Amino acid sequence: MASNQAQKGRLLILYVLGPASEDDFVVVGGIQSSGITTTGGTADITNKDSNGFQTLLAGAGVTKWAIKGNGVLLNDQAHEILEEASKMKTLETLKITEEDGTEYLGSFQITSWDVVGDHAKEVTFTLAAESSGEIVKTPVS
Repeated sequence: MASNQAQKGRLLILYVLGPASEDDFVVVGGIQSSGITTTGGTADITNKDSNGFQTLLAGAGVTKWAIKGNGVLLNDQAHEILEEASKMKTLETLKITEEDGTEYLGSFQITSWDVVGDHAKEVTFTLAAESSGEIVKTPVS
């Protein structure tokens, strides 16, 4: 992000690739909270010569991205795609955009799809997804 301005959380938008074409991204409707996280694994090479301190191998390990989201369940195309992907354990192309236009795009497997209904409230969903392969970040040009 180029500026020092805060961004609006409601403009962090989650999309799933629709069935029509490679550019047919569908907004995951009803979402109230979403996020993307990156973590990097390490390769521990600590040995007797490390003097009791952990030693890591630079550049080793695995980078993993995760997407999470929750909101009000809608009977829309995105929810159908995500629910089916959860059942079938297929990889889906997901995209998150930030307010400034920065995009994160890649293949993810839905690792959790929860639907909950309270007798006095709306039906809600929670999803979690983990990356498969590289995630491409496209900053604002």
